[in-house]
Amino acid sequence: MEYNQETINLLKEAIDEYSDAYAYSGRGMYGATCLGFNIADNSKILSVIIEIVARFVEISKTNDIVENVYHLVNIFEDYGQDDMGKGTVIYFPTIEWIWDK
Repeated sequence: MEYNQETINLLKEAIDEYSDAYAYSGRGMYGATCLGFNIADNSKILSVIIEIVARFVEISKTNDIVENVYHLVNIFEDYGQDDMGKGTVIYFPTIEWIWDK
C-alpha cells in the first residue's frame, strides 16, 4: 500500500518527539533502509504507539486529519519489531528512509 507523503512526514515528526527516527535495515531487507525508532526496555510498546499517535494528531494541521489517521492505522498494521537486547526497534518496512538523501 502507498501512503501519502504528508502522513509519513507527520509520523516521522511524531516519532522524533519520542525517540529519534533513523534509517533501519532489518532482516531480509538486503540493505534497504526504512523508518525505524527505538523503544527502551522498560517501555510498553502499546503505550509508546499511543503516545506517538496522540502527538501525530496534535501536529496534524490539515483538514484531512481523519484520512491521515486512517493512513496511520494502515502504516502501523505493517510495522515490524526486533529485540536488540537493550530495547526494541520498531520499524516500517514499507516506508523507505528518505530524510538524509
